[in-house]
Amino acid sequence: MIFLKIKNEQDKIRIKKILNNFSLSYTENEEEKYKLCIIDYNISEINKQIAKKSKVIILKKRNRHNDINESILYHKDLYTFYKDNELNEILNYLLRNYKIKKVIYKLIIIITIIIAVSISLFLFFANTKENNTSIKKEKIGKESREIDYKNENIVFLGDSITDFYNMDIYYKNLPVVNSGTSGFRTTDILEHLYDYVYIYNPTKVFLLIGTNDIAFTDITNEDLVKNIAKIISEIKKNRAHSQIYVESIYPVNRNTNNDIVDAEMVGNRKNERIQEINKEIKDLCKEKNIKYINMYDKLTDENGDLNLKYTVDGLHISDEGYKIITKVIMKYIEKEQDNL
Repeated sequence: MIFLKIKNEQDKIRIKKILNNFSLSYTENEEEKYKLCIIDYNISEINKQIAKKSKVIILKKRNRHNDINESILYHKDLYTFYKDNELNEILNYLLRNYKIKKVIYKLIIIITIIIAVSISLFLFFANTKENNTSIKKEKIGKESREIDYKNENIVFLGDSITDFYNMDIYYKNLPVVNSGTSGFRTTDILEHLYDYVYIYNPTKVFLLIGTNDIAFTDITNEDLVKNIAKIISEIKKNRAHSQIYVESIYPVNRNTNNDIVDAEMVGNRKNERIQEINKEIKDLCKEKNIKYINMYDKLTDENGDLNLKYTVDGLHISDEGYKIITKVIMKYIEKEQDNL
């Protein structure tokens, strides 16, 4: 059950419709404790819900942006949205995490049973996990070598596609930081480089950004790429020893003749424009001697659209898609280790 506290009746009706689409029930009874709240921007109400250890989604209107105490917006259990598609993204993310946690709880029960049956087996897995914390073993032919990641600090920087990338699953035992934030555009990255990049002193930064610039602004291709150039320059200037990798903007799928693609979520993003921008990003990386990762071609189907196997809505990535992405990224991480 979701606690809903929105004053504007028109907003309330609109949000209730979205919740119904997700088959989520809601109430306006504030006497109970709720795991998830959707409320207007109100400092006292936000603090009250956070004190109850609830996850809070705030309706943050653009015309009140300048009045907002930005520091509170960094709380880990707090999310904000302007438009319906942004609320859709947040709910998708929270529901997916909830499902993953249910699977993890089941795994914990199974592991507990295994431990009870064989303490020696438990010790074997515990030692294996400890040994693998800083070392990854990789077979080459008949021999094996050790990759030492203890001096690494790898930051993934971007929007919701990075935000929803479960690093704990795909990069076990590797020192990775997920600095992705749902709804972020190139200008948001530029404003938050200190908090999202510099404080981690990264050895590597994987940047994926631009799809929200296309969807939510009237920015030109040239200015979008200029913003990416500024991000690269700022990271180089402030963290000169960081290796920067720029991913191509991912493809989308606009074909709604299936049960997967959500036309509202995909919005006005078009692969033709994405490919034009990616060409400019590739040229930029060559000019700045930055590694460009062509992830676009790894994710398309025979028609050049985002493969339906790799997406949950035509824009965001499925588990199968993240497996493909991880396989590509790991080649760059391991290649750099080979050169040490």
